[in-house]
Amino acid sequence: MNEKDLALAAIIFFSFTVEAASGFGSIVLAVTLGSLLFPIKTMVPLLAALNLFLGCYILTRYFRRVDWRLLTHRILPFMVMGTAVGAALSVHLANRGLKILFGALVVLFSLTQLYRIVLIRLRPEKTTAQTNTRPEWLTSLLMGLAGVTHGLYASGGPLLVYSLAGLNREKQVFRATLSAVWFVLNCILILYFANVGQFTAETARTILYFIPVIAVAIFSGEWLHHRINEVHFKTFVYGLLIVAGSALFF
Repeated sequence: MNEKDLALAAIIFFSFTVEAASGFGSIVLAVTLGSLLFPIKTMVPLLAALNLFLGCYILTRYFRRVDWRLLTHRILPFMVMGTAVGAALSVHLANRGLKILFGALVVLFSLTQLYRIVLIRLRPEKTTAQTNTRPEWLTSLLMGLAGVTHGLYASGGPLLVYSLAGLNREKQVFRATLSAVWFVLNCILILYFANVGQFTAETARTILYFIPVIAVAIFSGEWLHHRINEVHFKTFVYGLLIVAGSALFF
């Protein structure tokens, strides 16, 4: 492995540790950081496939924690439609355009979430009221747009997490449900990438190199999930995303 591959291994370890701890973040972090070294179109099929290993682990261990009604009645119908649109659009976008658009989405989402963290601390009752007054059609639209970003970058987490804000699910239920979402959508994406020639034998061989990295990331993420302060952890992740997302503009 060369220096760029070792850097990608470190990025994958960090990113998948974050998702194992929180339920989202592996691909958005890995694409944001990794696209500084590799084309997005090269990374997305690889990361979508690697995410299946993490999803298999979380779903096997926390299957009973999945909110199946939320998953099948609210999230998947809109996310699947959006993912199909995003995957079709990705074929027509150049890598430079993908990077700038993705960087803008990441920075906007991270700033919004940091603002929400601060607002919850200062005015918790106001934050809850604002979330509860969001119309149903807007939540559905956000889920559909989350699907579009997942089709483009395999990174629907930011918009989906934003659309689900205020549901107040226990963090283990939230993590397990999100893992089920990514597992279903990434299976669909891999079939699509294989059909259009973006998921190749070389991609499959590369996956084998990173399976041990995923295994260590799962162990690290599980350890963090039960011990780390969730607010501090998210603040750190969103701050990192702002810096990395901003770098994609240049």
